Amino acid sequence: MKRLLFASLLMLLSCGGGDEAIDLYREGMKEFTAGRLPEAENNFLAAADKDRGLLNARLMLSKISYYNGNFSSALSFADSILDEDPDNPAALYWKARSLVMSGEAGGTVVELLVRSLEIDGSNIQAKLLLAMIYEKNSQYREAMKEYLGVIDLEEGIIAARGNLAMLYLRMGLGKKYEQELDRAETIAGASGKGADIIRAFRDEAGRMR
Repeated sequence: MKRLLFASLLMLLSCGGGDEAIDLYREGMKEFTAGRLPEAENNFLAAADKDRGLLNARLMLSKISYYNGNFSSALSFADSILDEDPDNPAALYWKARSLVMSGEAGGTVVELLVRSLEIDGSNIQAKLLLAMIYEKNSQYREAMKEYLGVIDLEEGIIAARGNLAMLYLRMGLGKKYEQELDRAETIAGASGKGADIIRAFRDEAGRMR
């Protein structure tokens, strides 16, 4: 009987800690959305301490570390998630992104992004990053496929269209470059956003020619 009561008490304590962790996490998300990163970080740290199983708290700590320029900490938090959930697509993505900022742009990053996209193919930022890495490594066909994949998911992303246009130019496809950049310019004009990005792409193209 005493053992049963003790076990029940442990369960209640565990549930209470979980509830408190969720409350801390929600408060952290409010602070994060408002751009108050130090306050958000404190809440996420407390949430992760209360409930080690709340992996999203550690994911947010990885993001905040990244935004603060602390890429080693961002990697550490991402790795701590992957130790428990190797197929967590968000952790795979943020690990890859942190590695890129640490100077890595090779096979490891590509493998992480490919795996992340195998699990969640809707992550536009992961596809865009993978495309840029392929392009950096002169894997133009692979890069083109990823840029087109981004546009299939969201046709109004000017950065993807501009990068694809520049890729066409590097591949010697001048007509396709003009068509794609014209599409990007039309979208920018309709949305009232991105005109500066288009000018930057045209300036870069001018220097390449």
